[in-house]
Amino acid sequence: MEETPMADGSLLFVSVVGDDFSPFERSLETDATVRAATLFSAAADRRVYRIRPESDVVPFLPTPADLGIRVLDAKSGTGGWVIRIQMLSREPLIQLREACLEHGITFRVRQLFDADPNTDPDGAQLTGRQRDTVLTAYQSGYYDVPRGISQGELAEELDVSTSAILQQLRRATRQLIASTFAVEQD
Repeated sequence: MEETPMADGSLLFVSVVGDDFSPFERSLETDATVRAATLFSAAADRRVYRIRPESDVVPFLPTPADLGIRVLDAKSGTGGWVIRIQMLSREPLIQLREACLEHGITFRVRQLFDADPNTDPDGAQLTGRQRDTVLTAYQSGYYDVPRGISQGELAEELDVSTSAILQQLRRATRQLIASTFAVEQD
């Protein structure tokens, strides 16, 4: 597709993960709402496309930027879209929810975090104890092969029981996996 700049400069960046991109690319070519699509970057299992919508396409929802929301990532799956966002207050979330509901779009909040403004919002949300446990385990060689410290020695170093160490490491690992891969937690 030939790319023609739009008057308002609207651009969308879409990241597609998989091993066959041809169905997505075919849909871009036939989508009446897409003026132009350009492959922006490519890796073995991920491509990013820059998309210019047709000038007459009117968004039926306010954009996150209009509401003061930063989108960290968005992933589609069998249960719908999972979108991680950052905002300064809850008001933009309430406005987005109301707009979605007005248009019959199901909206559900899975988790809310009151993050420290000095931390990286793209990072995992671990409790202080989980963070300390994981860092101590890492720095002590617990994750090395072979291990530099046993679970019992780690528990002794942190002055907690062996079962408490196991639970903290499992919970922290679960949170790290969920936030890294934006997967749903039970």
